[in-house]
Amino acid sequence: MSRIKDVLSRKRRPRPAPHIIKMCEELRLRVEKYLKNAKALFENLETQIPESINRIDEIAPEFHQMAISYYRDAIHFYENGEYINALAALEYAEGWLDAGKRLGILKVR
Repeated sequence: MSRIKDVLSRKRRPRPAPHIIKMCEELRLRVEKYLKNAKALFENLETQIPESINRIDEIAPEFHQMAISYYRDAIHFYENGEYINALAALEYAEGWLDAGKRLGILKVR
């Protein structure tokens, strides 16, 4: 009986605001979409050494530009209140940076 009183006496958590619920649902749908796309990519992933690796001086500026472009996109999305898109763009920017650093074609001072 005491346990029932304990349960009944607990305060209920307030329900999240509708915009929070909407944002969580948007995030869930976006993650599901990315996971589905990633699954297809990873199931068909192979290692290869392209001929273009010999032209690393041509590839490095592309990595640099892609990282900057995604960073600028993130700022744009953030300023427009599109926080989920801003986060996704930042992750892409960091991915380009990480890959470029790992290949030795980008460095952060």
